[in-house]
Amino acid sequence: MLLWKIVAALTLAAAPAPPAATTGSGCATTNLETALNLMLPCFPAGGDLELERDSEEPVTAEFITKSMTVRDVPNGFALIESDDLRFAYEAALFKAPRDTTLVVAAKGGRKDRVVVFQCDLKGLKLAQDATKTFDLSREEILRLYDSAGLIAPPGKKGLKAKNVREWGSSFVDFTLPRTGRTIKLVASVDIPKEIRGTEVGTVEYVDQKFVVRPFKMQAP
Repeated sequence: MLLWKIVAALTLAAAPAPPAATTGSGCATTNLETALNLMLPCFPAGGDLELERDSEEPVTAEFITKSMTVRDVPNGFALIESDDLRFAYEAALFKAPRDTTLVVAAKGGRKDRVVVFQCDLKGLKLAQDATKTFDLSREEILRLYDSAGLIAPPGKKGLKAKNVREWGSSFVDFTLPRTGRTIKLVASVDIPKEIRGTEVGTVEYVDQKFVVRPFKMQAP
């Protein structure tokens, strides 16, 4: 993957070498930089997380170095953004038992696209079931909005259920955690504008699974 190839190569060169990953063809590490580096041969084309510049100039390691506005190795978090990038990128690492880690990557200025990779002793692969958890349907999004009290009742002004079903918007942005295990889901509509940024739910990492919880179902 182009993003991972450049970011990993660059961050590893710009800082002391991270702990070595498991030897052989496996992929077992608790270091985000190492996990990103191990993604290189598996996703060289970039997949769903393309890295493109508005200027259409080549993406170089030097450019990515300048674009890493947050690089938090101890907490397994990275943020890449630039005025010349068409999208911003976030990545966060989640630990699991049996020498397994999950790398969650979010793409977009509003982080409305998420992909999850699994890194274990057998190697690296796209965690399809986990990725599907973040691919919310319109009905799921409608339930999230309703649980947060953002759907106007009949006869009242405001966002309607039919708007959520018909508008061509993602409606939900994902805020990856820099610390902890809970990903926040926030409203991303512009009409009415006061709704934007309101928390509508969470994606919690529980028993090695990502679980979507509407606002009313969140733990106190």
